[in-house]
Amino acid sequence: MIFRIHLLFCAVCWMLFCADESRADGTHWVLLVGVDDYAHVTDLKYCSDDVVALRSALIELGVPDNQIKLLHDRAAENRFRPFRANILRQLDLVLKLATADDTILIAFSGHGLHLDNRSYLCPAEADPDDTDTLISLDDVYDQLQKSSAGVRVLIVDACRNNPRVPGSREIVGEGADFVRALEVIVRDQTKPEAESILLLTSCAPGEKSYEEPEFGHGVFSHFLLQGLKGKADSDNNGIVSFHELAEYAGHETKTYVADRFNASQRPFLRGDLEIDTLRHGFTLGSNIVDWPRFRGPNGSGLAPRANLVTTWSDNKNLLWKVSLPGKGTSSPIVVGDAVLVTCYTGEKVVDGEYASIKSLERHLVCYERSTGRQRWVAKEESQHPAHSFFVETMFHGYSTNTPCSDGQSIWAFHSFDGVYAYDLDGNRKWHASLSGKTPPRDQTGSAASVTCSHGRVFVQADYERSSLFAFDGLSGKELWRFDTGSPGMTNCSTPIFFTHGEKELLVYLSPKGRLDLVDSSTGMLFASTRAEISGDTPNSPVSSPETIFVVSDGFSAYSLQSEGGQGGVARNWLSFENEMSYTTPIAVGGKLIEVADLGIMSVVDSTTGALKNRSRLGFRGRIFSSPVADSRHLFVVSETDGTVVVDHNSLAVVAHNRFESDDSNFNATPAISGNLLFLRSDKFLYCIGEKP
Repeated sequence: MIFRIHLLFCAVCWMLFCADESRADGTHWVLLVGVDDYAHVTDLKYCSDDVVALRSALIELGVPDNQIKLLHDRAAENRFRPFRANILRQLDLVLKLATADDTILIAFSGHGLHLDNRSYLCPAEADPDDTDTLISLDDVYDQLQKSSAGVRVLIVDACRNNPRVPGSREIVGEGADFVRALEVIVRDQTKPEAESILLLTSCAPGEKSYEEPEFGHGVFSHFLLQGLKGKADSDNNGIVSFHELAEYAGHETKTYVADRFNASQRPFLRGDLEIDTLRHGFTLGSNIVDWPRFRGPNGSGLAPRANLVTTWSDNKNLLWKVSLPGKGTSSPIVVGDAVLVTCYTGEKVVDGEYASIKSLERHLVCYERSTGRQRWVAKEESQHPAHSFFVETMFHGYSTNTPCSDGQSIWAFHSFDGVYAYDLDGNRKWHASLSGKTPPRDQTGSAASVTCSHGRVFVQADYERSSLFAFDGLSGKELWRFDTGSPGMTNCSTPIFFTHGEKELLVYLSPKGRLDLVDSSTGMLFASTRAEISGDTPNSPVSSPETIFVVSDGFSAYSLQSEGGQGGVARNWLSFENEMSYTTPIAVGGKLIEVADLGIMSVVDSTTGALKNRSRLGFRGRIFSSPVADSRHLFVVSETDGTVVVDHNSLAVVAHNRFESDDSNFNATPAISGNLLFLRSDKFLYCIGEKP
């Protein structure tokens, strides 16, 4: 029997975001495999679309992209295509990375075989006559049992019809055979470690899971995606709980399949985890430990499952505080149990003049997340003597670029001195210089942060080389560069990633007033449009699954279209209901929120651009730090007047917190990890959390 396996979004969301709270601080490791094109069996239609859409949904829910391993047959690089060796390699990696507090999700979309009482997954080269080309589900299940992960989930959907294999052979049987075979696998597992393995399918034994070409997905997946976009929010509170999502998708799927196909399709869930927790009303979101880049997962600034304390001071809810070796406005990042931040030293005055940049030294410092104990520091002397110290220190100094990590390596961007790669122990692995032209003399300097995805490292280097760069994360080899056409122009914006079909696009804001979308695999321009952008482009873009938001001269929202492989960008709306600012907005609860100098907060509807609120938060002075948000509140840091906490539903100010002992500047955007908030000033790094 051969069949089409279809991803079960509902189960994915529950396993990743609705497990018991004792697992809330764990990391989620995800392996997604979609196979459409087969060498020896019939091709399928929607498998790649399934896994690409699922990846986008998980990222939107807060799972860092570097914790999702995606294989499908339209991937640009051979190592990310769904061949047997690639699948097994990525499976082994995911299993090795997971620890006792972590969740593993393995989801496969493609053909499956049931031969001689054994069940198999079919990679691209699968041949039913040669089991060495297949992947045994028994073996996968055994590997999951041996993993140390606290929660393990295997997702399949025995469904579809009985397609013919090219040639004369026909594989016969019913989809239910595979479901029952999987039930046997689960039932026969008697080891204690099997207690936290869950088997998920989107139809019950004896049923078939239906596809709808008009949807481009399975029927069940279509309604789950619609539910995640808000249609399941039955109580209109701005939160889609799993209970709401399951009821919406289940009812809509059952009704649609009965009307359209005159058939029955019901979700099937089997395993030893407590299924009643599906009714406990957990909400979708993320409580990911890792905050791996500037503004966290994909630059969103969101940690929607975190519940941070709202009040703190020198004597309240301050878990630890450490002195930094130098100044800086870069943000902390969190990688597992490590907090990393960059600083600079060497700012010396000789006879009333600033010393040359040759005195400059940058530091990447690693601290223990729970205690603040310093683990290591990596120091790099500047190799660029051409610049005077005074120029950049007018605004923010020489450590403004936030590092990033994929959980295995760390990359730091030091402007003209280039990109430095380190392992998790602080050992330098490679260095790529970005020198090559005379630095512009202005008061802004370099501020864009490095990003990473799928083993590649990306740098927006308008200020340094008028280019976007992509490097191989392991070797430092330059993979491509994209000429931005902005010579000598300052650009402080950090790109984000946006998924469109099977493409991962890099969203770049140009100081020449363009919104460019660049294919992250090839460096080719996919789409471009004029945008309301000017000046030094200090603001970075943010996104939802279908929309890109930009703030500069105004608020604006964009969506993508493509015909025949060519991309196009449409502006959904434009609003000038904002104040000029240096901060990046945040999209939360159907609102787009920007905070400008003097604490002027502008809020517009993210769907229409209509003004919802404008108010003052009670700050004195300037704001360079971008807001971040947990499940309930917005956290806005001012340069010299503390942090204001705002309820992001009512938009009311609930607290104004200051560290009276610290008179230095706070210009860095905070980081969130679990229920901890990390703030950095020019002097100190703070860890804020509930303290008895």
